[in-house]
Amino acid sequence: MTTPLEDEGTTPHVRVMLVGFTLQVGYEETAVPLLRADGHVHRPPAPVKLREGAECRAVLTFRVAGDAVDGLKVVHEWWKGGTEVARREVLLGDFRVGGPYEVVLPAERLPSGPGARGLYEARARLIDDIHRILGEQAYTFEITRMLP
Repeated sequence: MTTPLEDEGTTPHVRVMLVGFTLQVGYEETAVPLLRADGHVHRPPAPVKLREGAECRAVLTFRVAGDAVDGLKVVHEWWKGGTEVARREVLLGDFRVGGPYEVVLPAERLPSGPGARGLYEARARLIDDIHRILGEQAYTFEITRMLP
């Protein structure tokens, strides 16, 4: 998905296209349906089901077009019931035109317990060093009870 960028009426020369987004839990990978250019998914996705207390990694695959991008970082945010419950920023570095580039974010331990279970909304944004949003992916996931 390419997020249109506008800075006082001019279109920046950098474009980042997200071409893949997966969540890794252990040895399992779950693909998250990507947004189309118009901001909609191809079909309404069901929430990704994740077990409480599991270690989870997000894997982003993207291409860079136009000019190189400097200071690219990903901001990953989670909300539950409209309240932000987690936010993480990871600096990815500088990228030349081309790709696809695959970046595996550091693992996060999912919360556990009755209060942690339920539906979450999440968003991963790719932002450059001058704070322009170059790409964005929203998805939902559900933390479920860990069975013995």
